[in-house]
Amino acid sequence: MIDQHLELMTENYGKPDWFAPEFNAYEALCREQREVVFSRMTKALAFRAASSIQAMIDLDYIEADRIQRILDFGSMTGEALLAIDQLAQHIGATVVASEIDEQPRGFLEIAISADVYVNVESVAADGLAAMHRPGEFDLIVGSWFGPTYTYEGLAESFVEGLNDGLSAGGVAVVHSDKTTMIDMLKASRTLSTQGFTVDFILAGRLPPGHRDRPHLIVQKH
Repeated sequence: MIDQHLELMTENYGKPDWFAPEFNAYEALCREQREVVFSRMTKALAFRAASSIQAMIDLDYIEADRIQRILDFGSMTGEALLAIDQLAQHIGATVVASEIDEQPRGFLEIAISADVYVNVESVAADGLAAMHRPGEFDLIVGSWFGPTYTYEGLAESFVEGLNDGLSAGGVAVVHSDKTTMIDMLKASRTLSTQGFTVDFILAGRLPPGHRDRPHLIVQKH
């Protein structure tokens, strides 16, 4: 059921039906607040996240049935969070969003209060601090959370946080810009000696239909 639903999401790329009513509620809130522009890019970011989730399920990196708690690291204005929330609804998981910048975080707080997201319980101001809750998350997702030079030491701090934040068997999936991915890969090299499996998948090696951006997958044993 989970795989079929997410497959439906990715097959219907460009068609907003699959997120209704969440997409409709998100668009209405954008127009009401006028701080976030609803556009084709909004849909593209959401579908990229959905495609990434489906690819990770297809490749057996994400065992959806064992996930109870999810952290969306760097939620921005919540486009990718739409896809993560869809996953959470279908597996009965809860989601914590996180966004360091005040304006988009304020929008997310309003969206959560307005029930635009069904299974997102809160938005943290500091995703790195949220990751230091021991064993809190079964899945941590970083979708396009910006170049690491914007926040000095981000890659190292994120990777360090995985040691605390991930539950046993938990998985972190990062897919972002090239600079960020290189920095993340470098920072994660030491994890393989600390009880983690680290995989880096080039976009061309992803299943057909998901060849968008490279993925870094870190699993805690």
